[in-house]
Amino acid sequence: MNKKEINEKRKIEEAKRAVYILEHKIHEIRYVKDWALIFGCSKTKLNNLITIQFCVSPKVMMKQVRFERIKDTIKKDPSLCSFAVADQCGLLNEKTLYQFLSRNFETSFSNLRFKLLWDWDDSV
Repeated sequence: MNKKEINEKRKIEEAKRAVYILEHKIHEIRYVKDWALIFGCSKTKLNNLITIQFCVSPKVMMKQVRFERIKDTIKKDPSLCSFAVADQCGLLNEKTLYQFLSRNFETSFSNLRFKLLWDWDDSV
């Protein structure tokens, strides 16, 4: 392996580590700057790393990961109220959960829960 290949491999591993941190600490991360701080780099470096390796911005990736966490949380315990789901997924309260879902995924907590529980459709 030459230097360029080694450097590319290092960047790929670094990007994977950043995503791992996001997935496991999403409840602590509200903004890209929080993610960068936990990861231990600048917001600019994280932006470049994620955008180059995954072709999406860190902000978009955070939305995707948070949405998956919300769905997983509902599937694990459908009886949880929206406040509890919001809390476990790093959102302030049920209002911010509602805003997150409606602005980014054109759904509400109730609709998402219904779809997850009754439609059994993985396309959500």
